[in-house]
Amino acid sequence: MADIVVTDAGNGRPAVLRGCKLDVEFGDSGENNLQLTVDVDSGQRVALGSYVYIDGTEYGGIIDASESDSEDAVIRYTGRTWHGILAGKVVMPPSGSTHRRASGDANRCLLELIGLAGLSGVMTAPSDPSGIDVDYDYPRFCDGYTGARGMLASAGARLAVSYDSVLEMAVLSAVPAKTWAAGPDSNTASIKVRRVRRCVNHLVSLGEGTGTSRIIRHDYADAQGDVSQVQSLFGVDEIAAIYDYTNADAERLAESAPQRLRDLQDRGSLKAQLSDGEGYAVGDTVTGIDVATGDEVTVPVGTVIAVATDDYVTVEYRAADEASPEEPE
Repeated sequence: MADIVVTDAGNGRPAVLRGCKLDVEFGDSGENNLQLTVDVDSGQRVALGSYVYIDGTEYGGIIDASESDSEDAVIRYTGRTWHGILAGKVVMPPSGSTHRRASGDANRCLLELIGLAGLSGVMTAPSDPSGIDVDYDYPRFCDGYTGARGMLASAGARLAVSYDSVLEMAVLSAVPAKTWAAGPDSNTASIKVRRVRRCVNHLVSLGEGTGTSRIIRHDYADAQGDVSQVQSLFGVDEIAAIYDYTNADAERLAESAPQRLRDLQDRGSLKAQLSDGEGYAVGDTVTGIDVATGDEVTVPVGTVIAVATDDYVTVEYRAADEASPEEPE
């Protein structure tokens, strides 16, 4: 049984809602939002600016808007998940610097990021060291959620979020990313598996200049998706694409082109829906199997979609985005 709790707009006087439904989505999808559905006849109302959460989980956030629906006799409250609150902040480079740097213990860097985002009244990070050291330059003007995830991923870690009703805050912490060798299968979950043998593996990047003086760079991915400037796939196995970055010099192209090709690596996809979830998290790697066909794919978890009521929690896990790199700065 899941207790869906709301506070008043001042984050006080928590109350448990009954007969309602909480939908949350966060991760690569970019939604990072929530919807709380309440029956009009229940008499339960939620103030805008209230927090909604399931204690001890990352399912929750803030209510930003409401919509009453007389036909369905419900009120739909919408807002941002904890992830969306962080995504609504921009990581600014310090004055005189091109990038903001995070260095040291990951939990301390998360706490610093929370402070920079002005979210110290909403979020915190453990005072205990995580044991995970980072040395990372945030992408210029990235959002806070993308920055936190990128910082932790650079050290083989992921972002964990859990609401603490005692602290009355969402706690952000760094934990090692986990590889689940025995993931969901079609005997225990509703599952869709898509396998990919080949994707773009040769990126021809075009920088500044014209004609014969134009800067050209070649990057290659091997069969495992590892990127270098050494070609290992030829003939029908080579799939090439153009990356047109007309105002990039050689140094900037050397920084952005390999990442562009990494973003184009498609390992296949996995969608699995399970009751109560299995503890998989955005940033973990999971193997999914369709028992009937024998199809198996190992992918990073990119998006989590959870639906909670009084009686159940169902969680859908989706693979990380396929080929969705950002445009060059």
